[in-house]
Amino acid sequence: MKYLKFFTTTTDTVHQNSIESDVAYKINDSENLFQNANKYLLAKKYDSALVFFDFILKDNPMHAGALNGKETIEKHFTEMGNKLMKNGDYIGALEYLKKSFHCKSQ
Repeated sequence: MKYLKFFTTTTDTVHQNSIESDVAYKINDSENLFQNANKYLLAKKYDSALVFFDFILKDNPMHAGALNGKETIEKHFTEMGNKLMKNGDYIGALEYLKKSFHCKSQ
């Protein structure tokens, strides 16, 4: 069975210590992947959500929820790129626009 592993760091609020852990997800469980992608999307962790959506779409290219999630992320990256460009941060804008292009190209 294949797994998708993430390395995460969380903070223990009682002791203020960083806790590092590996999180493994079953790749063949698209519903589990989709739920986790949405959790990352709602937490505004767009890069992590994008990884999950890409895994879902690899197995099911017409998964409506994953396509919609990816489109949401692409719009966010485009908006951030445009906002940074208007503020004169061209390097930051380029990074976000590259991420937006990545969403469209896959």
